[in-house]
Amino acid sequence: MKQLSRVLGLAVAATGLLMISSVSFAQGASKKPLQTAKKPAPMTHKITADAAKKIALAKFKGTVTKAPLLEKEDGKWQWEVIVVNGKTMTEVNVDADSGKITSSEKVTEKEEAKEKAKKKGKG
Repeated sequence: MKQLSRVLGLAVAATGLLMISSVSFAQGASKKPLQTAKKPAPMTHKITADAAKKIALAKFKGTVTKAPLLEKEDGKWQWEVIVVNGKTMTEVNVDADSGKITSSEKVTEKEEAKEKAKKKGKG
C-alpha cells in the first residue's frame, strides 16, 4: 500500500511537470514567429536584364561582356550594365521598373574590381 501511494505520488508529480513544461513551451512558441523553409517570392520588375542591356546599348555604343547585375542602390532596384567600347568601359544604371537610365560613368577594370570586392564584403 505504501509503495502504491509512492508510485501514485510520483506519477502525479511527473504529470504536473509535463503540464507545466507544455504550457511554458506553448507560451514561448507564441512569442516567436515560425521559421519556414519556403523560398522568398521572386522579385519581379518591369524591365528584364535583356531589356536593360538593349536600353544601355541604344545610348552607349559597344558590347556588353557580362550579364547585367540587378542591385538596389539609393532605395531603388536597377540594372548595372557594363558597356565596353575599345578601352573604354561605361557603367550604365537602368531603373528596373521604369527603364530609364538613372546614371552612367566611365570606369576602369580596376575600379570595377574594387567596387565588386566592396559589395561582396557587405553581403
